[in-house]
Amino acid sequence: MAFLKEAATAILAHGGGNWVWKALTRAGRRPVVVVYHRVLARGERPLDRTQRYVTAAEFTRQVTYLSRTRRATTLAELVADADGAGPAFAVTFDDGYGDTYRVAFPTLRELGVTATAFVTTEVVSGGAWQWWDRLAHALSESVGETFRAGGRIYYLANEKAVDSAQAALTAALKRSPRREAIVEDIATQLGVAAGVPEGLYMSWEEVRTLHRCGWTIGAHSQTHRIYTTMTGEETRADVEGCAARIEREIGERPRLVAPPNGEYDDEAVAIFRRAGFTGAVTMVGGPIRPKAGPFRIARVAPNGGEPWALFMLRLSGLYDMVRRL
Repeated sequence: MAFLKEAATAILAHGGGNWVWKALTRAGRRPVVVVYHRVLARGERPLDRTQRYVTAAEFTRQVTYLSRTRRATTLAELVADADGAGPAFAVTFDDGYGDTYRVAFPTLRELGVTATAFVTTEVVSGGAWQWWDRLAHALSESVGETFRAGGRIYYLANEKAVDSAQAALTAALKRSPRREAIVEDIATQLGVAAGVPEGLYMSWEEVRTLHRCGWTIGAHSQTHRIYTTMTGEETRADVEGCAARIEREIGERPRLVAPPNGEYDDEAVAIFRRAGFTGAVTMVGGPIRPKAGPFRIARVAPNGGEPWALFMLRLSGLYDMVRRL
């Protein structure tokens, strides 16, 4: 089945379908913004295999291709005038993982490309987990153990069962206001301590280094709560608190925001504007839409292990169009 899927993807990407799509939509002439979360060093094993990541080799190949076929620019330029940018590209990172600094930064520097890092301030500040990483860590350390959550008993018989439990609980807890408490209860049942692995997330000094080297630092909330699950006042407090912490650490107030999970509404956009932000990015795939406006910037999200043809379909937007059918 996997072979058939890969073959169909290759045919669609290279057999003319993608070319026709780009000709009809002028996708090849539209700017694209690529978003990464984790970029794993060679031989590194992801903490949470249910989340998006790419390997260093995949990352290098993708950005090298973009550099050869498009003009490298900044997200700020595309926010200011996406319709006039032509076939340009910008690179972004969400969450604040340490491999953004250790792995992606040296690669981009060699290619002459800068990027935008959207940071979750409570995580970068040290001592706090992204909740899904805390969950993954607790489960992966507990093969053979049993725990209860949401009225269900989970038995972590093997790594496959760990991955299945991670996926189910991540989906169930994503929008829950109690998710951190529930994850801590699971970790307590399993007896897994709360210490964050060194280097999992960037330090503020690393963030400052990126900023000094021409990177843009953007806001990705304080604790990664999804704004559509919060009241307007909660969203305002989170956005302004995140922006204030970044300004205090790097000496410049962020002007770009990446709402967690790419979920936000018109009320949130009004809050972003009042907080001084000039643009926001989504998790809607494909090139930036014509006349999208600065607060609805689409982004292409590669995933590790995907065939190259699928990356081509993501860049053109055909992949996302087919998924919506």
